[in-house]
Amino acid sequence: MVKEGSTVRRNLIFDQIFAGKGTLNYVVRWQSDKAVTLQQRRDIAAMLQRQVDNWTKQLQGYDGWPYGQIQVKVVGWAVPNANQILNKQSNEIVYTDYIFDELSNTDPRIPAKLPVAPSALSRFEHFNNPNYQYPSGLDKRFDMYLWGTTNFGGGAGGDWGQRMSEDYILSTVNSSTNVIVSHEIGHGFGLPDFYQPQDRPPGGFPVPTIMWAGNSQVITDWDVWMLRYTWSQIKNESSRFRL
Repeated sequence: MVKEGSTVRRNLIFDQIFAGKGTLNYVVRWQSDKAVTLQQRRDIAAMLQRQVDNWTKQLQGYDGWPYGQIQVKVVGWAVPNANQILNKQSNEIVYTDYIFDELSNTDPRIPAKLPVAPSALSRFEHFNNPNYQYPSGLDKRFDMYLWGTTNFGGGAGGDWGQRMSEDYILSTVNSSTNVIVSHEIGHGFGLPDFYQPQDRPPGGFPVPTIMWAGNSQVITDWDVWMLRYTWSQIKNESSRFRL
């Protein structure tokens, strides 16, 4: 983790929760031509709450962590076409601006049109400015994307959010643990992958870990130790957290 510098950027999910006063806001970035029903959108919001809970409940009462359950909210959908949001509700926000996805140059199966939410609302774009004011207030910001991309293999994650195929999201949305979502959220907390032998403890793992893809389908004691240890290491950084 020191080598990767994965905890240096002050935009880890730890930082996002503190900046959001115990909340996390998502925009769902839907890089797909599939329509999404109201029930599916509600299920996706519930899934995100469930997966964040699976991590953050491990911090409750530990070493000065000041929060109970973290309120997770989907504050918008970024889609290629507004008509994909079926039975849109009056309180739902839909964005239809887009940019070009460079990944489609090397993999033509990936849609070239990449929906985006306004950068003015993105914490990722502005976390370095402690005086930044989000238009219409803090509760209108988004901290991360849940990013579903047609034909995207596996997953990717960081302080910007979690990316995987939209088919995976829809097929696992009601599962108690969505292993790819949970693994990628782990990266958002700064936890590393353990794919290569040199990345693993010399004596091996005492128990499996979700941060080594395929090693565990759920968060384990090892992952909890890593999460808590990371919090203990970064919480005393001057001016980073107000405890």
